[in-house]
Amino acid sequence: MEFLQPHYDWGDFIIIAIVLVAIYAVLKIVQILLDKFELLGNFQSTVKSFLHLIFLVYQPLAILALAGVFILVNPPMHGLLFLLALVLGFGYFKNFVTGRFIRRDRSLIKGKRLAVNKQEGVIYDLEPFGLQLQTSRGRHFVNYSKMMSDGYTVLSGEEIGGVLQLKIAAEKDGNHKERLFDILASAPYVDHIQKPELEVSKKNPNKLKARVSLKEESHVLELKELLGEWGYSCQVLKSN
Repeated sequence: MEFLQPHYDWGDFIIIAIVLVAIYAVLKIVQILLDKFELLGNFQSTVKSFLHLIFLVYQPLAILALAGVFILVNPPMHGLLFLLALVLGFGYFKNFVTGRFIRRDRSLIKGKRLAVNKQEGVIYDLEPFGLQLQTSRGRHFVNYSKMMSDGYTVLSGEEIGGVLQLKIAAEKDGNHKERLFDILASAPYVDHIQKPELEVSKKNPNKLKARVSLKEESHVLELKELLGEWGYSCQVLKSN
């Protein structure tokens, strides 16, 4: 029955890895384009939500596929190595898989207020094995397994810290979303770990709403002056 067993070598492993990485790269490019440009009109938010779910499922499936091919290259030795790696890294593996389920909750985004494990703060970053929670006492790492076992609450109300909600108006026509991304990317007082979010008004493409995280809230006036130099008026809707 040996002819029924699949045979793989290192060449097959490399080809499959390249294909999986290429698919991921294409999906990532599509996601970046949809974040920067309005390409699909009313369907934009639906497609972005669908892409979000694809990423959550694709990453663990791609890793499992590569692991399967790796084992089949040399089942006795590679199977033992994989089992050993799984035992030693079980905590990381558990947090990674748990994170795929937790992050299906679309309310878990950067800047949202969260209560978990007797701590309350703002989601600073979402990482593969847990999230960074910014509290009044500093930044804390909370793994996804802990969130699953203890539970968590996304708090109502707006963000705190240096997160601003802005209303921006342009003096002239143009591709303002892309231009503003470039302007904000060059500003030294903008917190670039938390990517700015821009939404173009459907009624007037020269008006936008933005959520921007500053390193220090005292830089609000500098940000307004910078946008003014580029032909944009700026109004702070909310800051916390």
